Amino acid sequence: MKRNSDFGGFLGEAFALVRDALPGVTVYVIVMAMLGTVQLYFQGGADSNFGFSRGFMLTESVVAQGALAILVVLATGIAGLVVQYFYFSYLLANRGYTIPHNRILAYVGFTILFGLGVGLGIVLFIIPGLILLTRWSPATGLVVGTDTPVMDSFGQSWDMTAGYGWPIFFGYVVLGIATSIVTAMVIFPVVGFLGQTSITYFFVSSLAENLLGAIIGAFTIGVFYLLHDSSEQFSEVFE
Repeated sequence: MKRNSDFGGFLGEAFALVRDALPGVTVYVIVMAMLGTVQLYFQGGADSNFGFSRGFMLTESVVAQGALAILVVLATGIAGLVVQYFYFSYLLANRGYTIPHNRILAYVGFTILFGLGVGLGIVLFIIPGLILLTRWSPATGLVVGTDTPVMDSFGQSWDMTAGYGWPIFFGYVVLGIATSIVTAMVIFPVVGFLGQTSITYFFVSSLAENLLGAIIGAFTIGVFYLLHDSSEQFSEVFE
C-alpha cells in the first residue's frame, strides 16, 4: 500500500527507497565520489557538487592544463550521467517500474533541458526556478521508468504535482538542511587536518555531497512513485 502523498509520505518514501535499494545507493555514492574526485583534481579543488551541476564545468584551471584535462573532465561528466541513469533505473525497479530497453540518450537530453529550465529560473528570479524544481520532480521517473517522451515528461510532471507543491518543496528544504549539516560535520574536520587540496579531501567532500545527491534522487523517485497514476488536476501552482 502506498504512503499518503503529503510531506511525511514523500520523505518517508525517499528513505524507504534508500533502505530498500541500499546496495545500489552505496555503489552509486562511491562511484560518483570517485568521478567527483577526478573532477576536483583537475579543477584545482573548487567546491564540488558533482552529479547536479558540475559534470561539464570547464574552469580556467582545467583549460590551462590542456586537451587531456579537458577530455578527462568531459569524460567523467558523461560517465556521471550514465551512472545517474542506472541509479534511477535501480530505484524505479525497486518500485516495479522497468522497461525492456534503456533510455540513456533520452535521459541525457532531459537532464540538459531540466538543468537549463531550473537554472535559468533561479538565475533570473530564484522563485520560478524553485517552482520548476518542485513541479518537475517526478519527471525523472517518467523519463527513466516509462516510455514518456522527454518533452511530454515536463507537462505530465506539472500535472502530477498540482496540489502537492508545498509538501514537495518543504521536503527539499528539510533534506537540503539536514544533509548539509551532516556534510559540514564530515568535511570541516578533514579540511582542518588536510586542507582543501589533498586527494583525501577531494574524495571525502565528493562522497558527502553525492550522498546528498543520492537522497535527493530517491526523493524525486519517491514523489514520482506516490503520484504516478493517481494525480489530481488543479490549476493553482502551489495549492
